[in-house]
Amino acid sequence: MRYQGEKHLPASELEDLYNSVGWGAYTSDLEALVSGVGNSRYVVTARDDNGTLLGLTRIVGDSHTIAYLQDILVRPTTQRQGIGRELMNRVFQPFIHCRQHVLITDG
Repeated sequence: MRYQGEKHLPASELEDLYNSVGWGAYTSDLEALVSGVGNSRYVVTARDDNGTLLGLTRIVGDSHTIAYLQDILVRPTTQRQGIGRELMNRVFQPFIHCRQHVLITDG
């Protein structure tokens, strides 16, 4: 497993990953998704040895007082292997100094 910071991901990779977890509302406007991920404060991805995108998480916020974990996705075929936990730990590292770390989820 390879974890890395990368903000500029191909639309096709984002579309495939977001659709794999059923987040079609994001992929219905693919241009907005690509821009949103690209404009995030920090993005961490998880890739297998073949380079396939297995997971992604991203932070939005002011980088000084608050860091919001906007998305955390792990391809269903690779869930429950600790990938999500590792993504979350890594994405918050550059924001350890922020007073608030926030994760909001919906149904």
